[in-house]
Amino acid sequence: MRDVLETLIVVPMPLLFILLAGLVVWRHRRLSFWLICGATVLLVILSMPITPALLIQPLNMEPRLVGEARPDAILVPTAGMFRDPSGRWWSNNTGIARAVSGSQLSRRHGVPLILSGGNPGGEPVSEAGVVAEQLGLGGASLILEHGAENTWDTALAASRIISERGGHRVLVVTSEAHVKRMAASLRAQGLEVFVTTARNTVAPKVRLFGDWFPTSSGLGASRAVLYEYIAILYYLTKGHIDLEDLVAALSRDSA
Repeated sequence: MRDVLETLIVVPMPLLFILLAGLVVWRHRRLSFWLICGATVLLVILSMPITPALLIQPLNMEPRLVGEARPDAILVPTAGMFRDPSGRWWSNNTGIARAVSGSQLSRRHGVPLILSGGNPGGEPVSEAGVVAEQLGLGGASLILEHGAENTWDTALAASRIISERGGHRVLVVTSEAHVKRMAASLRAQGLEVFVTTARNTVAPKVRLFGDWFPTSSGLGASRAVLYEYIAILYYLTKGHIDLEDLVAALSRDSA
């Protein structure tokens, strides 16, 4: 049910519903015209890579670790997994990129690496376990958290693990769009949060007219960014986080 709701509320489905509504009220030409044109224009705009590039900026405004500051742990939230035809489980590219960066940072700072990811849908394996096995990660510095099924669960579990070890500062390795929600959820647990982003090392394609030409990947990126805005709003309404958790980084910088 959750997957169905997420599909219905995030683009392009709402725009397609508006287009359909425009066709249904075709007899009311003026209303029909504005519905169809409005949905078409929004679809084109959201398909331009420049759109998610702009929308993602507020989500990526979080403090980075600089100078001699040292975290108490590195946190890597996983990003999904899939099973191939032979039945073997694999992490997706996003999860691999996060885990590789997190592992490198863990060795550099000499602190534990927390891989957090449960088994959504009741699968027999956890996302954290799949990533660790795929990359050959192990040792005393690796902490696998198998229970988290979403960002909030990850924040709760990471806070408990870090607090039990007497720490309070965490460096999160995640994707640009996910930074704000993950950091806010951790701050709501009383942790001091720093972030770094991990990107897939895929060479960008040269596009006609650059980032202003509509593409399917542009629409996909807009969908991911808008999903984060909706998720943040949901967390606010649920009371998981508050506005102070979202803007804490900005207020510290301006103080």
